[in-house]
Amino acid sequence: IGKLIINNKINLLITVGDLAEFINKEAISSGFKQNNSKHFNSNKEAIEYINSIKSNSDIYLIKASHGMNFIEIVNNI
Repeated sequence: IGKLIINNKINLLITVGDLAEFINKEAISSGFKQNNSKHFNSNKEAIEYINSIKSNSDIYLIKASHGMNFIEIVNNI
């Protein structure tokens, strides 16, 4: 998935959780700008970051398993 990020019009990559960190690292090693790639250990940290930078014109794709409880992110951004 990290390699696919580089071939699409992705402005910012945000990952959450231990396993998702591999996606983040692979994207960076494939050429994605490190400044545009953020990794968080918890949903709460991700929510706080997204809310601090979001604008009305932003579009978000949130992909996760139900086990990560990402509905928490969707409901709070």
